[in-house]
Amino acid sequence: MLSRRSALGLAGAAAAGLVIGAAPRAAAHGTLVLRNEIWSQPTHYYNGSVDNNRTPTSFYYNPTTYAQAEEWFAYYYSQTPGSWLNPSHLWLNGVHVDKGGMHQYGRAIDFQYVYMTISGSLQQAFNGNWTWWHTQPNASVHRKRYWAFCASLNYFFNPVLHYWFTPDRFSDAKDYSHQSHVHADDGASGPGVEPGFVATSTRTVQTYNVQSCLVYIWNIGLPRFGIDGSWGSETDGAVRLALSRIGRSGTITDISNYRAFLTESVRAGTGGYIP
Repeated sequence: MLSRRSALGLAGAAAAGLVIGAAPRAAAHGTLVLRNEIWSQPTHYYNGSVDNNRTPTSFYYNPTTYAQAEEWFAYYYSQTPGSWLNPSHLWLNGVHVDKGGMHQYGRAIDFQYVYMTISGSLQQAFNGNWTWWHTQPNASVHRKRYWAFCASLNYFFNPVLHYWFTPDRFSDAKDYSHQSHVHADDGASGPGVEPGFVATSTRTVQTYNVQSCLVYIWNIGLPRFGIDGSWGSETDGAVRLALSRIGRSGTITDISNYRAFLTESVRAGTGGYIP
């Protein structure tokens, strides 16, 4: 099993750097805050190349969303293996962007990569580009870490848009861009609210996340319907089996069970074990 970290005080914020976008008008976007770090770990704008020595990038956030992002990374860090340490670097595709949706209000974050200090050296902990990694020899490691990362985001945000969020599955998906990065916002859950799980036969990104964790992290198959984004008896039974492995009963419509499921998914997916 993994060693857990408790309270962790770490280095201060990185020096001020590049700012993405001009200062927004409060009347149009609400009050936004400018930050170049999340939980004191530098953020960078991904422009097609990665250099962790690059000057950090400042992004505009809704203040409540930013506070939630700080809580999220503290949580993610605390559930990863004890050899995964800071300093870390978060590579983002954007936060506040004048393109509608939650990005318009600084309430959405697009994640490309996360690097952490793993066993003493800076290494990639998360790769959001499914288009690239799913054809690589170590795709199974990338996949486990990918869904562990998504599980951590689902603890704090709803929706979380991942590689299943495509126009052939969701009518409101405009393109296939989420196959190359992961998007998290609080449009459904609300600012500062930790979301629960909604069980519905209608296809949802939440159910896709749960099913993907079951199959790829917990090694619990869904032989009848597979990963289809719809909640039904097969998925419910698989979730109950997963919860029983960690000493819990019931299903994930109970928010404490949902959080326990997500947390064990993060630990196992990053730690490389089957719960």
